[in-house]
Amino acid sequence: MALTENRLRTLKPKDKSYKVADHRGLYIEVTPSGGKLWRFRYRIGNVEKKLAIGPYPEINLKQARNAADAARHSVADPRPKGNPVPLLCRL
Repeated sequence: MALTENRLRTLKPKDKSYKVADHRGLYIEVTPSGGKLWRFRYRIGNVEKKLAIGPYPEINLKQARNAADAARHSVADPRPKGNPVPLLCRL
């Protein structure tokens, strides 16, 4: 189920960090101190990697989805390793 702004506001901290998925690798991680961090999970070959997008509410749901889409396209782009492309620009 996709996240909404209302659901994001109502996420409360627990004893341990936990994740709430949005879609296609995007999720928000809620820490015990109450922090909420957007992350994007992807795979290159058999290796799983995570990209930190930014904190909520500084990065809202729409911005996080756009950043995850940009990262997804960057990961899928088969550019040579000698010519790196930045995954994200500051939103």
